Formats: sequence, structure tokens, C-alpha cells
Amino acid sequence: MTETQMTDEEFMQFVIENKERIIELMKTVDSTSDNDLKDYVKNTERKVKDRAHQAKDKTEDFAKDMYSAVMNPDVHKHFIRMGMEFFMGLNELASRMPMPDSVKQFKEDVSTSTTEVRSEFCKNNKDCPAKAKSNLEKIELD
Repeated sequence: MTETQMTDEEFMQFVIENKERIIELMKTVDSTSDNDLKDYVKNTERKVKDRAHQAKDKTEDFAKDMYSAVMNPDVHKHFIRMGMEFFMGLNELASRMPMPDSVKQFKEDVSTSTTEVRSEFCKNNKDCPAKAKSNLEKIELD
């Protein structure tokens, strides 16, 4: 056995003789590691809160920018025009598509019936939309 090695009995004797010093050292190590851990937790918590606030601010700015873009009157004007053009295009397409004579006749009958019903409706209704059309003001969508 070399000089640096101890037997179990020698080790136990060392521990017993230095018990109080060993306990003090362990408390110091524990308190140091507890304080370090507490500081680490506080720093991490602060960093997480800072990042959360930054993310919240960025999200609020993005939401405001998106809202402004979507609610812009110029954007609405273009979408309304696009929608009207789309439906007019579908109507034109439907009128030019090849269809059997029975479907063409049905389409004409519906158109005629709509015109007749509309006129009868307006005769008997003081709030008829067709009567009010003459009072409407035209709005230009430039």
C-alpha cells in the first residue's frame, strides 16, 4: 500500500476527527450552490419575462399593421371591384355556354317571371326597392 492510500479504518478515524469541519464545508458548498441556483433562476426568469414582453410588443405591432392593411378603404375598393367583375364574368360565361334548348327556355322563363313578379311586388309595396332606385345617389369607385 502506498502512503497516499488509506484503509477504511483510517478514513473513518479522519472523518470522526474532522466531523465538524466537514459539516461546515458541506454547509458552505450547499449555501453557495443554493445562492448560485437562486441567482440563476432569477436571471432566467428575468430573461424569460423580457423576451415575453418583446414578443408581445412585436405581436401587437404586427396585429395593428395587419388591421390597418385589411381595413384600408383602397384595399376594399379593389376587392369590391374584383368581386363584381368576377360575378359579371360568371354571368357572361353562363350565358355563352352551350346548353340544351330546355335549359335556355327555363332561363328565359325565370327571367320573365322575375320581371313580372318584381313589377307586381312594387305595385303593392310602398317600400319597393325598385321605386327607391330613382332616389339613389351613384357612387364612383375610382
